[in-house]
Amino acid sequence: MKEKFNHLYEEMISLVKGLLRKDLPDLEVAESCYRITFSYWEEMKKKCHEMKFADQQEEIEFFRCIKPKFTSQIEYYIFLYEALLAEPKNTTGSSTQDIIGFWEGEPKRYQRFYDKNSEFIQYYESGKRHLDKQYFIQTNKIPGLTSTVRVYDMDSCLYSLYGQLLTTWLANKMYHEYVERKLESLGVIDPFKKK
Repeated sequence: MKEKFNHLYEEMISLVKGLLRKDLPDLEVAESCYRITFSYWEEMKKKCHEMKFADQQEEIEFFRCIKPKFTSQIEYYIFLYEALLAEPKNTTGSSTQDIIGFWEGEPKRYQRFYDKNSEFIQYYESGKRHLDKQYFIQTNKIPGLTSTVRVYDMDSCLYSLYGQLLTTWLANKMYHEYVERKLESLGVIDPFKKK
């Protein structure tokens, strides 16, 4: 099953990388990348509706490995777009220190999410698989239990109990890396060092 979707994923990432190489304003890039990732997820959903899972293992593989590759990209660009809209702008009289202060506050989002969901995150990051049936099977779905259902996740036949949680975790990791690079570009040395 993975092979069916890897080509679509690689095509999406190639378009995103091409856009990231262009000299465009960050906000425009984030919005365009969101549109690309969302449209590829829509294409992915069409393909999913045309097939059935062969067995539980294939279903687990889809919700643990395949779907989050697409949806975490969407979620990441949502995070980034929101942050770029909220970032103080030099044109509005904000100083570089205001901008640095804004970005220094962003890791709190990551830490709050981790603290709230550490048991699941540690399970996932450990590579263990013994609870996958509990987390990644559709029959165990309760939309909204783990988080707010996102616009790209409204299709109940493509929803698993912890799928959204995994998507948000992976997006948070990507966003955390962006924040670190952003702070370094602003001259902040060791941006996540405890004060």
